[in-house]
Amino acid sequence: MERQLTLGDLFKQLASIILIIVSVIAIVLGVRQTLQYSRDMRAKNVLMNSVKTYVEEELKYASDIRIAPTRPGEDYHTLKIKKGYLYKDNKRVLKKIMNHDNKLSITIMAFDLTHSRIDINYTLYFHNETYKERDTLKLLNLNVPHDYANKPTDRFVRLSLDDHERTLYYKE
Repeated sequence: MERQLTLGDLFKQLASIILIIVSVIAIVLGVRQTLQYSRDMRAKNVLMNSVKTYVEEELKYASDIRIAPTRPGEDYHTLKIKKGYLYKDNKRVLKKIMNHDNKLSITIMAFDLTHSRIDINYTLYFHNETYKERDTLKLLNLNVPHDYANKPTDRFVRLSLDDHERTLYYKE
């Protein structure tokens, strides 16, 4: 004897098929979102590491580094942030990986005013999110005037690379 499908059985099978389709769509969308997040994180890491490496390489091998209001000599270079982009001597660097969605801020703190240690704080605004990292460099060739400290008792000087009164100069 053959059993006849009732309308209720037909609806149950149809509901099962719809549930399977919805589940597959949800899984595909979840995987797509996860892949996009993974791509964004990789891009953010590449960008942040590129900026950090560039700044560190420029400063690490410099023969003289100064924080000053004016260029100490023609052979000195400068790193600046303008409108969220990194510039060396008024030429934008890392153009291929920095786009209009990404903005950068760099703050340097010269500690102890013994000219030996700087902390570099990087802030990357990447697709409406903020990422921060910090590096410390030991330098024997840093020249920071004591009068740049905020207070006479301060043992550090803070400099933002988008500061227009003081600039970080270095000689290669």
